[in-house]
Amino acid sequence: MVTSKICGAEALARWIHPIDGIRMPSLFIPVFEQTGFILELDMYMFEEVCRIKADWKEQKKAYADLGISVNMSRLHLHEGDFCEALCTIADKYNIPHNELEIEVTESVFEEDNNVLIENVNRIKEHGFLVSIDDFGSGFSALNLLKDLYMDTIKIDRGFIHGSGETARGKSIIRNVITLCMDLKVDVLTEGIETKEQAEFIMQCGCQIAQGFYYSKPLPLAEFEIFAQEYYKAIISCYEFPLNGDLKSRDGSMEGTIVGEGLIFQDGISPNTKSLYFPGGEQGHNVLSFPEKAIVGQSYTISLWMKPERLLPWACALYIRHDIGFATISPLAWDNSSNFRIWNSIGVGGWYDVPAPRIETGVWTNYAIVYNAKLEIMKAYINGIPVGSVENVPTNRHVEQFVLGGDAFKPSFCGNLCELVIYNEAKDDLFIKQLYDSYVS
Repeated sequence: MVTSKICGAEALARWIHPIDGIRMPSLFIPVFEQTGFILELDMYMFEEVCRIKADWKEQKKAYADLGISVNMSRLHLHEGDFCEALCTIADKYNIPHNELEIEVTESVFEEDNNVLIENVNRIKEHGFLVSIDDFGSGFSALNLLKDLYMDTIKIDRGFIHGSGETARGKSIIRNVITLCMDLKVDVLTEGIETKEQAEFIMQCGCQIAQGFYYSKPLPLAEFEIFAQEYYKAIISCYEFPLNGDLKSRDGSMEGTIVGEGLIFQDGISPNTKSLYFPGGEQGHNVLSFPEKAIVGQSYTISLWMKPERLLPWACALYIRHDIGFATISPLAWDNSSNFRIWNSIGVGGWYDVPAPRIETGVWTNYAIVYNAKLEIMKAYINGIPVGSVENVPTNRHVEQFVLGGDAFKPSFCGNLCELVIYNEAKDDLFIKQLYDSYVS
């Protein structure tokens, strides 16, 4: 929802009747489940998805690696050779297992959980993704979160089109999303039909949705046109060199100056520029970037800085989330720099990585990494790890992304350039190689 890019699809069955036209699944799926024919339909759908993806790959379609979910009946999860059958079909078409998602409804787990959970775990062991559909529509939701390690939770559309219109209902939705994300489970909200619903769900921290607001179910040929328009390979990196302009290197984004006195001066190497920040009051003389530059919960950010003067807790970088913020301060307390995350729902709330003080008049590379899956934050100076903190709760929706200051302390004074944002957590070796690439 943040970038309006398609990031997955769901394969749906429709019966095109010569007289009645399209018959919806509610008219025939229950009958197929009673007769057992649903087993044949599900495996046909799964093989069709694999065949279609193989065609896309042969034609080198941009969206060929798009993840597709396939609904599976509860009857499959009682079959001992179900997982092997999935592997045989996927491997026949050379489709990576992690591009295929097996989707089961929450109601499946109202039966004998132990057998079903064992089969789901086998599916995951073979590399397939597993999602739980219609989450919250039954009475097994909390037990599922406790007992089953799924990849994605698909929140039932009833949350939006029922309780989602009241303050009490919105509070429930917000906390269900937070609970799932705290468990490091991807969350998708079903049934989004209006812009207001999309904005509310994004404010709750969920970034993925499906619903008529984006598209109705489409036949294959129409879907390929849709995917061609809305699928773009996820940009894992945005670079803002600040080498004479405020644009990202790919030209898709541009910063906006808030205040005055920001000018371009010499950069970190000959024939390059940097942006000079004159300092000032809280929130003034700063550079604001589009929030969409950070779309992942995990991130890596690298920045070169040369302070002209150091003011305690003046921020070189500030990211405000709906439930907290992250900052880089060249000078914090006790003559040290600091990478800080504050989370309003965390115990204590404050998480700091103190590091050596950044010297004035000297170019220094400062990099930070936050791994949302492992809940670890790290700081690096000139490619060298200088500290880390564990058990740091994940912040959610980015609301503001600023260089040069924040709303609490006087603004940064000095030069900044070569801002690089990766929407994933990088390791120590990558940070060292990134720094060395500048030095060389």
